[in-house]
Amino acid sequence: MKFLLLGFVLMLCGNTFANNKTSNPQNGILWKNAPYIDGHNLLKGKPTSITVEVESDETGKVISVHVIKSSQILALDSYVVNAYKNASFYPFLENGEYFPIRIQQTVDFIKEENDSFKNKLIKFLK
Repeated sequence: MKFLLLGFVLMLCGNTFANNKTSNPQNGILWKNAPYIDGHNLLKGKPTSITVEVESDETGKVISVHVIKSSQILALDSYVVNAYKNASFYPFLENGEYFPIRIQQTVDFIKEENDSFKNKLIKFLK
């Protein structure tokens, strides 16, 4: 019973902070394969962020990722760049013509507190 309850709660809590990037189009730009980023294990101390510029070709394939503002953690920067390199967009079509895409995005990393509800519940159910 504990495992069933834990599974249900984790299922509800697991995506609490996630946004579905494909359902919120901005100027007709949609992620086909959104970048998966979970670098909390790479954080060293306080929260940080990284800003990247992502470019794709006319088909939506990501062709380059550049760090605009570093997180000052080389492993974390590399992890984020690789996540964006493995992502892709839906092709951007305007007036019957396909265009390349260039965006800038900031990824914020917030250190998870040990006393969070999720962690307290896991300890309680053990």
